[in-house]
Amino acid sequence: IVYLAVVPRLETRLVGERYRELQRAAVAEPGSSALSLVAAIGQASSENPGAIQTLVEFAATQQNARIVVFQELDDNELLTVADSAPVAAADVIQDDPLALRAASSHEPSRGRVTRNGVEYAQVAVPVDDTGLVLLLSEPLTDLKSAVSVVRRDFILYGGVALAASWLLGALLALRLAGRI
Repeated sequence: IVYLAVVPRLETRLVGERYRELQRAAVAEPGSSALSLVAAIGQASSENPGAIQTLVEFAATQQNARIVVFQELDDNELLTVADSAPVAAADVIQDDPLALRAASSHEPSRGRVTRNGVEYAQVAVPVDDTGLVLLLSEPLTDLKSAVSVVRRDFILYGGVALAASWLLGALLALRLAGRI
């Protein structure tokens, strides 16, 4: 019963929390004195566009996520302006669906994306009226591994508890039957 109540929702809740963390990293909480990443990139794009790459690399180390800044070229095409990860040809993020959605709607977008067989939690946020889109991406492999461990442990220890309670019940039944 506990397994059915906890484990199926665990992954969803953990991924949802990671979305919120990535979004908080991109956009500062209302009333916060901290400069949000979106605001910092917007400011850098107007004052010193070369600083965007440095800013993205620093923020990525703080968030333990890959951060990419795109320039919207048209409705279906994005140009990478800055990328926190050294990019191999197979690892290039081009025309990301969440980034395209954020660029076209001018609203933050979040969801799961699979690239090269790896699932990622992503948040894309438009950068004010600059035509830039900020994408924060984190692989879900560690999170899914943790959920698998919890799932396996629930099954294993639940089975041990069930067997122990069955054995104890059988022993008590035998003892009570012997008294009759």
